[in-house]
Amino acid sequence: MKTVCKSSSKHKPLPKTRRMCYIHAFTLIELLAVICLISILYAIFAPTLKAARDKAKSIQCMVNLKNIGMAVASYETDHNGWLPHGGSSACIPGGETNPSWKELLAPYLGVTTITKFCLEHGIYHCPSQSKITCGDVGYGDNGFYGGYGWNFLNLGSYSSSTVPWVHSSQVNNPADVFMVGDTSDGYANTATSYNCFYIRIGTDLTCQSSRHNGGGNYLWADKHVSWHSAEEVYQKRNAWYPCH
Repeated sequence: MKTVCKSSSKHKPLPKTRRMCYIHAFTLIELLAVICLISILYAIFAPTLKAARDKAKSIQCMVNLKNIGMAVASYETDHNGWLPHGGSSACIPGGETNPSWKELLAPYLGVTTITKFCLEHGIYHCPSQSKITCGDVGYGDNGFYGGYGWNFLNLGSYSSSTVPWVHSSQVNNPADVFMVGDTSDGYANTATSYNCFYIRIGTDLTCQSSRHNGGGNYLWADKHVSWHSAEEVYQKRNAWYPCH
């Protein structure tokens, strides 16, 4: 019989090779280079991004005015061709005695609560109107104005010096007459801050809106909407404002 001898010693596995992990930190020069690169990229793309944002705001503004135009058309139908009017210079809710165009059109725009806030925000607020106040808390929503105004000189206003109500049949060349549009922010915090609530002829370029790339968006009496530079509006003010 053969005797098989077994070894009592156990073979230990060889130790695993340890790997050294090195964390590479940015040097000061590399960090400055990254910051410089980011600054250059921002300088290149920032104007493009701003222009894109401004364009988007202008488009939304035109959509607001287009919807206001459809509301005016519905109002005309329900009132035998009569247009809403500009109300008082304060442009605050006046009930049956002194309603502004915003208040008169509210039911057609889905605005169910008639407050100073509601008449200066939402669809009545130009996205590019960023001023907090016109400077007079007696106007608008505690001084805040939405940025849209009515052609009160030609299409009616609650004042003895202007025509209070205008019939659509009285408007000559409606495609050439402003109805609602961007107001000038240049009147804010001045003695005539109430002009932030109207579009008007004015005596210089500061009287015209320039919040959209140097111009403003306008709803015309025939209900089309278009953009025009402040310079163009000023030059054609006598042709675009008179209507009857």
